[in-house]
Amino acid sequence: MSKNEHWPFIISNPHCGSVTPDMLRENVLLTSQQIIKDGDEQALEIYSPLKSLSQCYIEAIAARAFVDLNRRNDDYSKDGVVKTHTCWDEPIYRKQLTEVQVRYLLNEYYDSYHSRLLEAATAKSFSWLLDCHTMAEYPPPVAPDSNEKRPLVCLGNGNGQSCPPALFDKVVTIFNDVFDGQVSRNKPFAGGYICRNYGQYLPTIQVELSRTLDMSIVDKASRIQLAFERIANL
Repeated sequence: MSKNEHWPFIISNPHCGSVTPDMLRENVLLTSQQIIKDGDEQALEIYSPLKSLSQCYIEAIAARAFVDLNRRNDDYSKDGVVKTHTCWDEPIYRKQLTEVQVRYLLNEYYDSYHSRLLEAATAKSFSWLLDCHTMAEYPPPVAPDSNEKRPLVCLGNGNGQSCPPALFDKVVTIFNDVFDGQVSRNKPFAGGYICRNYGQYLPTIQVELSRTLDMSIVDKASRIQLAFERIANL
């Protein structure tokens, strides 16, 4: 494709939000730093520069601590769509949210995000959905992996369910080339709700970058842009 064309895929950035909804402020126990730490730190800096390059870029508004856009809307577990604790096992609220508050959060933030994703995913105008995240260098308490240093990049295709293996192999090859071979497949993350749900409409891959300080945010952003440019030419 030419340099003047936008990439023909959807970029989802569901955990980059930082907003604390006004209706919750007096009930929130977390400090601003704890709210940031529960979300995908660096995600806005790494992925938002791609907004002008892709035909469809969608990003979160509310912080992940309050609404997790990569969960089912009926998942009310401790680490579900509207959480009771952060991924670091810190209580979020002084008192339990009311049904009205939960419904507001879902209507205002969750439903609007997913209605945009669904509209784009079913439009048959795009070749991919890339669901973009960052991950802690070492796993938090709720994580599925043990306390070992994570890879620089993890790519997930739902263990073959959200993107055909042949296409996934091509994307993994690109990332291995761009990120010096430091790429894992489906471990520690195979893909969350966004992969599982939207993979039925078009090839969907979850992209996770480590928040390690061994590589600068500027370098990560530059390499991600290069990888996505190559994916656009597949």
